[in-house]
Amino acid sequence: MRNKIKKSIPRPILEKLKIIRNYGRSISLFRKDKQRFLRYFSKTNTHEEEQLKARLLFFSHSIEKGLSRENFRYGFGQTVIPELYELIQIYHELGYDQEDETYLNAVSVLDEYIKIHEEKHYDLSNRINASEFKRIYCRDKLEIGGVKAVSRVTSDENQTKNNFKELALNRNSVRDYQDTAVDLEKINEAIQIATKSPSVCNRQSTRVRVIHNRSLIKEVLDIQGGFKGYSLPPCLLLITTDTRYFIDVTERNQVYVDGGLFAMSLLYALEYEGLAACALNTMFDPKREHATRKLLGVNESENLIMYVTVGNFKDEYKVPKSHRLSVEQIVKYL
Repeated sequence: MRNKIKKSIPRPILEKLKIIRNYGRSISLFRKDKQRFLRYFSKTNTHEEEQLKARLLFFSHSIEKGLSRENFRYGFGQTVIPELYELIQIYHELGYDQEDETYLNAVSVLDEYIKIHEEKHYDLSNRINASEFKRIYCRDKLEIGGVKAVSRVTSDENQTKNNFKELALNRNSVRDYQDTAVDLEKINEAIQIATKSPSVCNRQSTRVRVIHNRSLIKEVLDIQGGFKGYSLPPCLLLITTDTRYFIDVTERNQVYVDGGLFAMSLLYALEYEGLAACALNTMFDPKREHATRKLLGVNESENLIMYVTVGNFKDEYKVPKSHRLSVEQIVKYL
């Protein structure tokens, strides 16, 4: 019956009906996306366990980045430290798993922050009760979080790795670079390697802008706002995906999946080429997005995926430990 009805409808009208149907589907799907996010994202003042863990990870890493800076600034984290301490207290008081790695990582990072400042007799009393924190939450030899020192020799070895596991496990996000120009041929080679990233139906929607003009890099990062406190990187990459390469509303999130796959491949390829790199988000409000698009000539059809800062490795540098969850914590076998 359905096929008979379809055959009786003139083709131009049938095509218009399909357009109307797809428009209705798009409204429904985007509404569901919105409702799911607004219901489950980690809100301020949350007491739900997984949401608390998300905030513990977020603020812990913020502190780790500050601890790893070459131009270290004592007393940083004036608002973040009280927030992290309060989250630790809430998690503890609600009786959640005290052996959970995310919780222990947060305790470890905060402990490292306190130790570094106490060595310089820097007063932290206006943001945290250090003695209470140590008495209630600290453990002996708890060194999950914090920072680690890495040498250029270790990074150089990644270029000769025959084992992908070794390259992946030894890659670090590096934010401090030599004050020297980057070999653009190496960047092109890394981009070429990343083009082998999978994309839905081989659509290959990802595009890369290589920014190596220092004044333009400064303008871009001033808008981005997440690289303050570091020297300008010698090179900055912007990764985007073009919506025009997708053909159905059910692919609405594929623009970010394909862009993310390409970006991770590119980060590994840069490491293989002997270049230091760090991913920076492009989660902008409308004002910053508009300014970015205007400055870099980014078409409205393109989705901002991320920036990647790129530079040459220094001989010695520090990076956040960035503790990773165990396989047991993230995997379910069905």
